[in-house]
Amino acid sequence: RTPVVGPGRVVFEVTLEGSARKLVTVRSALLLNNQLEDLVEVKLDNGSLISAINRSTKYLQVSPGDVVPIPLSHVMATMFVRPVHKTQRPGEGYVFCNKPIFWGRVTQPGDILEETLQCHSNKDHKYRFCTAVSRDNYPLDRPVGTVGSPLIIQPAHMITLLPPITVANLLPCDLHYTVREVVGLAGRIKPGLSTAVHQVNTESSVELNFHLDNFPQPGSLVVPPGATSSNHLFKVHDSLGRPLFLHGSVSVNKGAGIKVRLSGTEVRLAGTEVRLAGTEVRLSGTEVSVSAPFWLVNKTALPVVFRQEGVPETAAGQFEEHETARMVAPLLFSFSDSEASHTLVARVGNSLHPEGISQFCQPFHLQKGVQVRRLRVSLRDSRPDVMYEFGIDVRPGRGRYRNTNIVILSPKFQLHNKSSFQLQFAQRCFATTLTDPGAQATFLTAVPDCCLAFHWPRLDKDQQLCLRLVDVPGCMWSGGFLIDSNDSRHINVRDGAAKMYFLRVEVVLQGATYLIVFTDADTIPPPLRIDNFSEVALTFFQSCVPVESLQTMVRPHSSMPYAWDEPTQAHSVTLIAPGGVLATYDMTYLEKSGDACEGQSLTYENFIYIAFTSTFRNAAESSDVRLTPLELESQQLVLDVPPGSSRVVLSRKVPGARGQLWRMTGEGQLQHEGSGPPRDPRSKYTSHPNALRGNINKLLQRGNINKFLLRGNINKLLQRDNINKLLLRGNINKLLQRGIINKLLLRGNINKLLLRGNINKFLLRGNINKLLQRGNINKLLQRSNINTLLQRGNINTLLQRGNINTPTER
Repeated sequence: RTPVVGPGRVVFEVTLEGSARKLVTVRSALLLNNQLEDLVEVKLDNGSLISAINRSTKYLQVSPGDVVPIPLSHVMATMFVRPVHKTQRPGEGYVFCNKPIFWGRVTQPGDILEETLQCHSNKDHKYRFCTAVSRDNYPLDRPVGTVGSPLIIQPAHMITLLPPITVANLLPCDLHYTVREVVGLAGRIKPGLSTAVHQVNTESSVELNFHLDNFPQPGSLVVPPGATSSNHLFKVHDSLGRPLFLHGSVSVNKGAGIKVRLSGTEVRLAGTEVRLAGTEVRLSGTEVSVSAPFWLVNKTALPVVFRQEGVPETAAGQFEEHETARMVAPLLFSFSDSEASHTLVARVGNSLHPEGISQFCQPFHLQKGVQVRRLRVSLRDSRPDVMYEFGIDVRPGRGRYRNTNIVILSPKFQLHNKSSFQLQFAQRCFATTLTDPGAQATFLTAVPDCCLAFHWPRLDKDQQLCLRLVDVPGCMWSGGFLIDSNDSRHINVRDGAAKMYFLRVEVVLQGATYLIVFTDADTIPPPLRIDNFSEVALTFFQSCVPVESLQTMVRPHSSMPYAWDEPTQAHSVTLIAPGGVLATYDMTYLEKSGDACEGQSLTYENFIYIAFTSTFRNAAESSDVRLTPLELESQQLVLDVPPGSSRVVLSRKVPGARGQLWRMTGEGQLQHEGSGPPRDPRSKYTSHPNALRGNINKLLQRGNINKFLLRGNINKLLQRDNINKLLLRGNINKLLQRGIINKLLLRGNINKLLLRGNINKFLLRGNINKLLQRGNINKLLQRSNINTLLQRGNINTLLQRGNINTPTER
């Protein structure tokens, strides 16, 4: 309270800083809001006050956009304002405004008082601005002192400084403007920016002229004095004289200045707003909408030329460079002929295929929605036409452009490489070679973290995409996959060694474009996993692609991740077991039934070798050494049947030779595999007429008694007392003659022979003489005539009459 002005109004403003601290600001109730683009200096002069104690002058500087409270000691002071430029020299610049800013006439909340002020410079330049004074919702003022005392207005106001005209460019290109009433007043506004015009006098008509870079012939917009909300239409012409129509509207809002928008261009004039290009403005509840122009945004990666359907010339703003390359900036478009069809047609630039003729596509409307069109190029020779597909998405803009229709032309497919590999793409019909120059011309390479527009090189061929990894040496093309529907899958890519690399592909439709996103699949489980719990290695492949390079082996008791080599073909897996036995499994059965089920059993042959173990004792040492026939323990001898023969001979083991493979039948018989053609092991056992087989007696007749002798089975022979039958039959002569007794002596079984009492039979038969007559027993021991005995089959009686056990070792 002061004796001169009475009580003062103090505002306590409480705000929250952070999450817990409260900030209390003590200030006056008089605020100054600077909405100008320039720094302003405020002069507060208390010289009009009666008290000499309070007489003083204070200066404040307020930056653009700041709101500053006036000090309590100067709330009743006379206020003057002038702009201050940072680059002005001493003695230059503007003086304070010609009239003070007085706020005391606004007494009711919600009232707004506007006034235009101006400042002069020493160069006779004028700087005009507007003030808008409004009262906040504080308690009403009361008389001070006794009844009849004068009413003292306490400050409770907001003083806003506004430019008389603000031009905001909402066009996608630079905007040039001039003011007819002010000579030399011109400016250039970047897209999305604005500028203030202070040299115009809003108390008279203001004519604004606008032109663009490619439209040198300007169009005019006149703002009359005391402007009210109104709409305007004018046109500009390009260098070829083709017109482009721009729509504008002027909307007035008290206290907000005048705004003028031209095709997205905004001009503010002390409380008035003008909008062009079909934008919409909402100011203090006032909304004005007008017909919007069109922005044509070309994202097809192709040069595209437009024209209105039914109009012979192409749309304004298109020149020779549009025939060669894609225009990056949006193209402003308007229907130049109101009587023609309000549809649009397009074609590719003539320079894209100089050997062909570009044809306009079917007309498409510019209403909200999604459309698809094809651009065709007819080639002069007999080759097929070249066609490009693109999508058309028409949508209203957002925010300041929410009423501007934006027409986006985009490719039907867009490839996004989010993987860590450099990818190369090709259509299925061209993904067969890496050396054909014609096919290489259609390949598309994408580095990591890039986006590319994709068009099918041949629309008359299968529309399947293939890819390969450029970073992987010898990488092959993947199988073809579809990209024209929402989907996600794994892609299997192999190198020259058939090693698998997995990529994840996501296909999403966004507007009129399918976005195909490729990512690494390291952290994503594969669609299939082959678990081999058997004891043998298995080979698997997709059934529809029986290519050897696409076959993979999974080892026993191991797992192998897998993704389809051909995603678009039948999802079935073929397994191959040793011996060539295979079975096919439909992997879609589980998806249909929803239950796990046992598949077809996979049966395979486990063939055996009939080996002489004594000849395998030094097998590891003799693998790389040339052996002599006398080194018996390293010969690796097995029973073999030569091709075209029925004789059983001893041969060195050869892995995989069918002549050395045998199988044991359910009847305890041995059957030779190489004597007949391969058979399905799952089928019921049937013998082949040419198969070499027989019971143990016939086996022994063929001379395989050697098996018993080498394996140490002579013990079984002696234990079963079968030597008696041998001696009784008089076969001792043949035995002695052939040197088989040598085997008995070498094995140390003579003790068993004597213990059995069989020596008597030797003596009774007088065979001892024959034994002695045969020569030195040492010679018998040194020689091994067992092969001769077996070949001639002189042990027939033993085999026919004896109960010899079946071999247990094969």
